[in-house]
Amino acid sequence: MTNPSEQPRKLKVFGERNTATRAVMQMLRALDQVSLSMPRGEAGDRDRMEAHIRQHMKGMSLKLFMDALEDIKHAQTGGMSDWKHAAPRIDDSYKALEASVIFLVRNPYSWIWSLAEHPYHARAPWVGDLGVFMARPWLSVARENIAPILYSPMELWNIKLRRYRSFSAVPSQVLHFEDFVQAPVKSLSAILRGFDISPEGLAEIARPIKAHAAAPEKRKAFYADEGWKAYFCADTIAQANALIDWEVAAAYGYARLDPADFPARASRQIINKLQPEAGQS
Repeated sequence: MTNPSEQPRKLKVFGERNTATRAVMQMLRALDQVSLSMPRGEAGDRDRMEAHIRQHMKGMSLKLFMDALEDIKHAQTGGMSDWKHAAPRIDDSYKALEASVIFLVRNPYSWIWSLAEHPYHARAPWVGDLGVFMARPWLSVARENIAPILYSPMELWNIKLRRYRSFSAVPSQVLHFEDFVQAPVKSLSAILRGFDISPEGLAEIARPIKAHAAAPEKRKAFYADEGWKAYFCADTIAQANALIDWEVAAAYGYARLDPADFPARASRQIINKLQPEAGQS
């Protein structure tokens, strides 16, 4: 019989969209000493329903129906099986699996720019204006465990990170997106050691895992220089300042920017790097 201490350690990763959840999880899945697999519940009629949906729907309609089906799946499982982008729920499933949690967080200004360029799960027509994007309400998917309609997409960041702060009943650590971008192996190794897990075998992903992603060195240089600031102007910085929960931001080490340090017009414009149709998965 295998010694329980030799079993892979259960880890759960949470992070808002565009915080490197996919890259972190891919690196962790390559390790024998870690397991990310979660209870998924019984499929029931979902497989038959999915086939039926795919037969009759396409385009945005297909996306909407598949999102609803995914919401149903997550509603039938415990907190340990919550969607990686969800506001996590604390329940006994973590204790039962002796699980630990990694929370991925990102600078709120950098994050809102990234969501405007990569509007995953947006349910409104895409707009190429950062100020307009921040001003519009956001329609959530049910598996996010939050209100169905938010005042602004910035509320996604506020609510999720606020929930991370309250997640004290389970062993957890925070991994900053900015640190991971610059040193993926070093930063993630430090997290693993914090859980008393060996990082042996941890390796950086050789190629970008998303079609629109920049090459690693170019990506590192962009974030080292805070290249995302070029997409802001004085007005959009002031607008973001009014929307960000600064108690939460300060708790994660993120500081308020001064609109006076930015020009009247942004030097770069956001570009939708996903599909032309909003609502991408």
